[in-house]
Amino acid sequence: MSGDDDARLNNDYILVVRGWLLVASRDIRSAHACLDAPVPIPETAAYHCQQAVEKLAKGLLVLARVPFRKTHDLEALRDLVVPHFPDLAHMIDRLVPLTDWGHIFRYPDMCGEPVP
Repeated sequence: MSGDDDARLNNDYILVVRGWLLVASRDIRSAHACLDAPVPIPETAAYHCQQAVEKLAKGLLVLARVPFRKTHDLEALRDLVVPHFPDLAHMIDRLVPLTDWGHIFRYPDMCGEPVP
C-alpha cells in the first residue's frame, strides 16, 4: 500500500467516525427537544440518550479500528471500547443501564405507562 493509499484509508476512517458523531449529536438534540416540549416525553428522551451513547461507542470503535456487530447492547460495546480507551471505563459503566431504553419506551407495560 502506498502512502497515498494509507492517507485515503485514514481519511475514510475519519469520515466514518464523524458520521457516528453527527448521528450522536442529533440524538442528543432530540433528547433535549423531547424534554423541552410543552408536554415533555422523558421516555423518548431516554431512548435518544441510549442511542447517543451507542453511536459514540461505535464511533470510538471505528477510530480504534475494532470491528463490531450490529448491537444496541451498551455493555457489549463497552467491553469492546474499554481495552482501547481505558480512561473511559468509569464513564461508560455509568451509561450501560441506558441499554434497556433502546426498546422499552415502545412498550407501555415496560416503562410504567398504564395498560388499558
